Amino acid sequence: MADSYDYSTLNWVKGEIDETLDQARQSLEAFVENPEDEAQLQFCVNHLHQVHGTLKMVELYGAVMIAEEMENLSLAIQDNKITKKEDAYDILMRAILQLPDYLEHLQSGQKDVPLALLPLLNDIRAICGQSLLSESAFFSPDLSVDIPDIPDADQGQDISLLAKKLRHHYQMGLVSWFRDRDVERALKQIISVVRQLRKVAKQKPVAQLFWVAEGVIEALIDDGLTPSVSSKLLLG
Repeated sequence: MADSYDYSTLNWVKGEIDETLDQARQSLEAFVENPEDEAQLQFCVNHLHQVHGTLKMVELYGAVMIAEEMENLSLAIQDNKITKKEDAYDILMRAILQLPDYLEHLQSGQKDVPLALLPLLNDIRAICGQSLLSESAFFSPDLSVDIPDIPDADQGQDISLLAKKLRHHYQMGLVSWFRDRDVERALKQIISVVRQLRKVAKQKPVAQLFWVAEGVIEALIDDGLTPSVSSKLLLG
């Protein structure tokens, strides 16, 4: 979606968003200077809610994620759910100042994937006592892509029976790879099993799984992907 999104819709609302964020900043500054003036904090919450709603309306989902976390933080401050209040004020102020820059990047043609703001997102979530996000949270593959044809495909075989037959070969390859014994041969043994299963896969999701797995193993063989605990867990 990020590739095909018409950013002219963002151009229509960017000025309004910038102005509303500036009002949120002023309200937050006023509240920090005078915590007794809770009306200023309510103004900040209202402004951030408005920004969140506008971004949802124009379907900028990465930006929506950031705005939602900002609104949640302001509500947590309002509800006295934050213990480190000074840190929370600082993080919220940084977010208010950085969101316009992020939107300008979108206007210049960048994709709506807030990886650049991941540290800030995690700062907000941490101060609110929520679990942190990883880069995989923003991974959104296009599953409509057609799977390339594979030579000698044979969909007459039962994939379950073939999997049972090949399981030992796969496991032996895994064990050798895990123990760093003749790594290239071990990976080639693993990919051989995956290719055979892909040849007989009748259902598209199953064929996709083996196609992607094959790509991962090829990358490991060609040193395009560094072996890691996560890659070993995935192939295991």
